[in-house]
Amino acid sequence: MSRRDAAAGTLAPAYCDGLAARLDWQRPPRAVAWQDRLAALARYRAAGHDWPRHKAAVTGEEHDLGVWLHSQRQKARRGELEPDKARALNEVLPDWCTGRRRGRRPRTGTV
Repeated sequence: MSRRDAAAGTLAPAYCDGLAARLDWQRPPRAVAWQDRLAALARYRAAGHDWPRHKAAVTGEEHDLGVWLHSQRQKARRGELEPDKARALNEVLPDWCTGRRRGRRPRTGTV
């Protein structure tokens, strides 16, 4: 009994009904989850945030998005990032590979 059986339609209806009550049973396919993460990162950046960090000291949404983005950057450096995903990242967030700039952030207001 597995998600694969359910997707193939070979899982008994009684099992499907019982498992449907569990929120974690029907997870989105990886491609949908990847697109959701990309959209979340775009919203995060559009809200005025700097690139999310992935270090252990960071928590919450910034950490989750930072870990995902770090993973995409690592795959790209190793040549393992799928071309469609690289294209999508370049379209939505053109400077996704550069990340944060070193040093202090520039002041936004004048003194």
